[in-house]
Amino acid sequence: MQTRSDRWAQALVAAACLGLGLWAAERFWPHALPTAENAILPCVSYAPFRHPDHSPFDPRLRISSASLRADLVQIRSVSPCLRTYGLDHGMDQLPGIARALGLRLRLGVWLGQDPVANRREIEQAVALAAAYGDVIEEVIVGNEVLLRGDLAPEALAEILAEMQRRIDLPISYADVWEFWRRHAAELRPHVDRVAVHILPYWEDDPIAVDQAVEYVYRRYGEMAALFAPLPVWVGETGWPARGRSRGAAVPGVYEQAFFVHSLVYRHQSEPIPFNLIEAFDQPWKRAQEGAMGGAWGIFDSEGHQRVDWRRPVSGAPAQVAIVAASAVVFVV
Repeated sequence: MQTRSDRWAQALVAAACLGLGLWAAERFWPHALPTAENAILPCVSYAPFRHPDHSPFDPRLRISSASLRADLVQIRSVSPCLRTYGLDHGMDQLPGIARALGLRLRLGVWLGQDPVANRREIEQAVALAAAYGDVIEEVIVGNEVLLRGDLAPEALAEILAEMQRRIDLPISYADVWEFWRRHAAELRPHVDRVAVHILPYWEDDPIAVDQAVEYVYRRYGEMAALFAPLPVWVGETGWPARGRSRGAAVPGVYEQAFFVHSLVYRHQSEPIPFNLIEAFDQPWKRAQEGAMGGAWGIFDSEGHQRVDWRRPVSGAPAQVAIVAASAVVFVV
């Protein structure tokens, strides 16, 4: 038999759950997201390793031209531009496919710790830049090389200087904004453009999704001022659809949609050059980064479009589901 004190305790718990639920609904329940019906993304990252058995670490893997073309046809529905990261695994076929489909290409050259592999990438890039200068709008020499510690800044600067001498197209390097700021003196003389990565979810002090777009714009403004008169563009930004929370930064399908919708909508009135990571989910990244690593795509790994800023969004953010489940547990 329940005592009066038991009933009071239950009533207090129920009231607390109700209050928590109302707070969550006000703070997190999906409000109408801004849509941008005629908008397209300025550019989007592309890697072809979206199938479960695909990995850039498999030296035997070569993606067919038919598979690459099918992916680029999908990308063309959301953006006229794609950014790539390397030339192995059949990716050297992309400039020709992009030309046939009327797409622009920001060609990535992968640099790592292996000097032989680096030299192979460099020579391929020089040849492709000469043959497809009408398609390739810039060559991105290295991606987060300094962040990973694969090359010293001086060694990277030498490669960038070589590429400037040999390629008659803009040369850039891509890294997180902190490393660009830290190594500005060594790198800026050897690039024509600066590609900065601004990823609010991955910040050392993670940013909540409702503040993330403002954060991207603020960091972009700081970097543009620092490197002026060099053109600065956001080489990567985005939000994961699943994975673990990092402080205030919570992944989820709704959260990803919130970020992309908000970014594209603001871009219409306050344009900045940005590249969204990424076109397709990359399952292979889960082993390195956790579940969030494989869930940044506009399209999932099967090619279904998960994010469409041109249509209203339904559903609830991850926080609401967590609070609701907690409330049920308490009441029961």
